[in-house]
Formats: sequence, structure tokens, C-alpha cells
Amino acid sequence: MTSLPAGAPGRTYIGEAAPELSVLQRYSPLRLFFGPSFAKEMRVTGRKGSTYSYRFSYTMLLLLVIGMAFFGASASISGGGSAAALQQYQTIAPITATTIVWIQFVVLALLAPSLTAGAVADEKLSRTLPSLMTTPLPASEIILGKFSARLVLLLILAAIPTPILLSVRVFGGLPAASIAYSLGLSLSVFVLGLACGTLMSVRSQRSSAAAAGGLGLFVSIVMLPLLAIFALERADRLSPEMGERLWLVFSPATLGMVSQSAFESGESPRIVPAIVYNLGFSAVALGLAVFSCRRVLNRYAAFDAPGPVKNKKQNEPSDRAEGKGRWPWRRARDTRAEGAPTGPEAPESDSSPGAAPSATAAKKPGGLLFASTSREVWDNPILWRELRQPAFTGRVKFGVVVGAAVLFWLWFAFAGGSTGDSVTAVHAMVAFTGLMIFTVQVASRTAGAFAKEREAGTLDTLLTAPVRLRRIVLAKTAGPFRQLWFVPAFVLFHFGVVGVFSGTAGPLFVVHLALIFAGTAIFIGGVGALFGLVLKRALIASTLAQGAGLVLWLILPAMYALLVALFYRVQYPPDYMEHIMDAMLIINPFVLLSEAFEAGVIHVLQYRFSTQTATYGVYFDQELGPVVFTLILVGGVVLATLAAAAAVLVACKGFNRFVGRPS
Repeated sequence: MTSLPAGAPGRTYIGEAAPELSVLQRYSPLRLFFGPSFAKEMRVTGRKGSTYSYRFSYTMLLLLVIGMAFFGASASISGGGSAAALQQYQTIAPITATTIVWIQFVVLALLAPSLTAGAVADEKLSRTLPSLMTTPLPASEIILGKFSARLVLLLILAAIPTPILLSVRVFGGLPAASIAYSLGLSLSVFVLGLACGTLMSVRSQRSSAAAAGGLGLFVSIVMLPLLAIFALERADRLSPEMGERLWLVFSPATLGMVSQSAFESGESPRIVPAIVYNLGFSAVALGLAVFSCRRVLNRYAAFDAPGPVKNKKQNEPSDRAEGKGRWPWRRARDTRAEGAPTGPEAPESDSSPGAAPSATAAKKPGGLLFASTSREVWDNPILWRELRQPAFTGRVKFGVVVGAAVLFWLWFAFAGGSTGDSVTAVHAMVAFTGLMIFTVQVASRTAGAFAKEREAGTLDTLLTAPVRLRRIVLAKTAGPFRQLWFVPAFVLFHFGVVGVFSGTAGPLFVVHLALIFAGTAIFIGGVGALFGLVLKRALIASTLAQGAGLVLWLILPAMYALLVALFYRVQYPPDYMEHIMDAMLIINPFVLLSEAFEAGVIHVLQYRFSTQTATYGVYFDQELGPVVFTLILVGGVVLATLAAAAAVLVACKGFNRFVGRPS
């Protein structure tokens, strides 16, 4: 319901339940999770093509993984007696089941925040959120209904490999309890991902931003026990009991224990702490989502209030309305500016009479230029607008993030020693997690550059600018990088200043890190811009851009390795096939980062007082020097640039067809 009529007593808040319902009826789980909001979401999502695209893509991926795992396990079976062959066949089921469980755990956990990212953000974008205020639905029923509808879709995806997991038990060696434990733990992680996506959907304006934020929040919650272990270990306050408790609530470690129990018979793994941890944070995230949704609905209702909104300072004169600053020194400065000579005593302007004053020539009283308020547009107004988009939506968020980074560096520098496995673990977490987050951010921002214009209905207005199509595509491809400076700056500062100063990282590793980040950003940025132009939804374009990297970096090498293993089961493959595999690994940024981390961090910590030179090429079965490895990274950046240029060229050639413009 909306606001009360003018003069009516009492106060009505949007998002509260109808007063005729009792407390038990209002908070009934059946009504909250499976009410009208759930029914509407199930009807809408069941008619979307993306729902069936997710199911088809996930099924094809599972079939590929199952085939690779099954043939790989069966290829290791050698001859012998019947008893030996039977014992070897019993390893097929655990290997196949473990592979399926881990692939499902990783893929659906990363997909879960994207499923709920558009729950409320799409309502804001389509301007249908005010329509929800005309219904007697409370905020809790709206949020939980949307959440449960997405949960049903995720349960369908999670149930796809279940018949295969049960059918491979005919080979023996796979207890049914291991399957039940792995599915229960995985479902709790999926629920956490959905809850994080729902919370960020309420707090974001676009689904692509909600997906990226939900994924970051989800990864942070999952990694929180591991971070606590590192912090307590560096402070020498980690007891064995506390370490075991924190390790049990770390979901990947618990799933590793479940996978190990499939091969070894023994005590049942303890999965209850991890499930309680995930479901507890899920409940907190959903509660915050309900509270935030209630505030959003009340904010929308404030525009329809019958009377003026009360303000304590509405009768006080506003300094900012008169053009004065709110800080004392700014008010004094503005007061001095008011006393400046005007009229005949004022100095003449350098500009000619009748000429419009230049915005860039306007000066502050102290002589500083108004750089942030300049309205001088470049020759490419699209790029000018994209480069003016801020990385943070407010100074408070920027201050909180920078403050957290500074506290992290102070803790790393002064808490505990500067050697040991904990330092290596912290460096690895910063490097690999930073690369993963940066990849997701690049895919989200570049893919949403065109898609968000189409979703907001401003693409036609954008095309009226007197700019060539090539400049528009280049501006939309390069412009979003202006907003993505913080993660690479944090990682490079961590290793370039903190790591080098503390002697835990080599200077050359910083150069390698910059090249790896640059190549990844260029490739994903070009592909994301192309997908954002071709597809209509920013969320789907972002997901496909990330999927392109997953296919190129993981699936293609795995398929090639499987084919080589099938065709050369008896003899060794030729050398050129190994070189092809090396070429596939060279373009994988995570493999290159592993090589650089091995020599730039681990080798430095082990031989910090030695003159032994680090070597590269562990994953390539050969030793490479620092110069050769650096040249390989430079070649990778060049290949990424060529791939991105090809994607931009395709976008320019098919621009009119992609946007539906006749010419």
C-alpha cells in the first residue's frame, strides 16, 4: 500500500505487511518464500531464454568434464588378473564423482550471485519498482520470494549431475554418503552466493554491478576463515583447536575432506560447521537485503507524500544555496571573494567583448584552476564522458576502501615476522585473488558499456553524437578502465613497495605482474565490449566474457590433453604436440602468474641471503631465464592486443547490424 490521504492520522511505511494479517500469518515461511512474488518470478524466469541457455551450457560442460574424467580414469587401467582389474575399476567412480563435484562447486558458486543480481536491480532499471508499492506485499515477502525463485532454478542446475553421480556407483568404491555430504555442503555455498547477489541487487542500480559486487562479497565471506587463520598465525595466537575450528568452516577445505573420504574409508567428514557458517551468513545477508529494500521503497514513497518532508534546517539560511562552502575556511574564502572589486574598478578581462567566458580559465581565489568542474569537451565526447565516470560512488566508500588497504599493509609489515609460510600465503592471496577480481571487473564494466545504454534507452541518443563509429567503439572499450584502477594499483603497491621493502618479493616480479594484468585486461576488455554490443543484457554479456576466458584458459587445454591421452595411450606423443600444449599454457594468465610467483616470491623467501638466480618454466618442463620469461610475457600482451583489436574491428564492422540501425 502507498501513503495515507492528507490529514489521515498515523504513519504508513511502504514495505510493511497489511494490518489485517496476524503475526503468524505475516511471518509464515510458506507465505514469505512461496507467496505471490515467488509465483510471478517463476512465471517470468520460466519464459526467459537465458534460463534454458544456462541449463544447456551447464549440461554440455558437465558432459565434457564427465567424458574427460571417465576416459582419463579408464585409460590408467592396465592389464593383470581379474582381482587386480576389479580393484582398478573401483577407482573410476571416485575419480569421476570427485571431478563432477568440484566442477559443480566452482561453476555454480560463481554463477549464484549472477542469478539473483537482477532481482531488484532489474526492477529499478525497468522502472517497475514503484508498482510494487501499490501492492500489500511487505519487503520481506518481495525479497524472499525473489530469492526462493532463483533458488529453485539453481536447484535444477545442481540436480542435473545427480543421476550420473548415482549411476557411476555400479563400478564400486563410492559410498552414497560421500555424494550426500558433497551435495549438502555445495548447496549451502550456493545459498550463500544467492543471498550475496540479492543483497547487492538491492543496493545497486544495475544488474552487472550487482553481480560483480555480489561475487566479491561472496568470495570475501568464503575466504574469511582462511584470512583469520593467516592473521592469528602471524600474531602467534593460533592454537591447534582454533585452527581446526576455522578450517572446518572453510568450505573448500571441508569439500576436500569429503572428496578424500570417497577414496579412503574411515571417519565421516564433519560438514555441519561449514553448513551452519554458510547458512548463518546467508540469513544475515537476506536480513540486510530486506532492511535495505524497505528503505528503498520508503524512499520511493517519499516522492508521493501528501505534505512537505520535514527538515530541521528548512528555516535556516543555507550557505551552500548562496554558493558558499560548508567548511569554515571555505566560508571565509567565499566572504573574501564577495569583497572583490566589481564594476569600473574591476580589472579588465583578457577576452574580447562579447566572448563567452572559458570554463577552463575560471580560477579559484587562490589561483587554482577549476580542473574538476571544467566543461571543455574533447573531440571525442563519448570518451570524455566515459573517462569522467568515478571509480567510487562517494568519498566515504573511497575512504573506507583506502583505509582498509592501509590497515592491511600495516598489519602485514608489523604483525609477526617477515618469513614463513604465512607470508607466502598472504602474497599468493593478494596476487591470485586480485587477478581474479580484476578479470571479473573488466568483464563487467566493458560488457556493460554498450549494454547499459541499451537497457536505459539512451543508445539512440548516444548515436546522434557527431562521432565516427570507430571512435564510439574505442571509447566504450577503453573508457571503463578509468574506473578499474584500484585493484591493480593495490596489488602493484603491495608487491612493489611493501613486498620489495620487506624483502619478501623481487623487483622483477612487479614488472611481470604488471604485464600479466595488462594482457588479461586488454583481452577481456575487447571481448567484453564485443559481447556487450551484440547482446542486449549487460549481465549475460559479462557472463559470456568471463566464459570466453574460462574456455580459452581451461577448457581448451583440458580437451587437448584428453585427446592426446586417448590417441597416444601406449607411446609418447610427438614433441610438436607438447609445444602446442605449452602455447596454450602461455596464454593462461594464472599459469604465468604461478610461474612468476614461484620465482619472484617463493624463491626470494627461500634464498633471500643467497646469490642463486631464479629460473622459470616449471609448468613447461624446461628452464627459462628472467629475460626469456619477460619476453614471453611481452609476447602475451601483444597477442592479447591483437585479439582485442580483432574484437573491436568486428564490433566496428557490424555496429549498425548489432544495434539495429539501418545505416
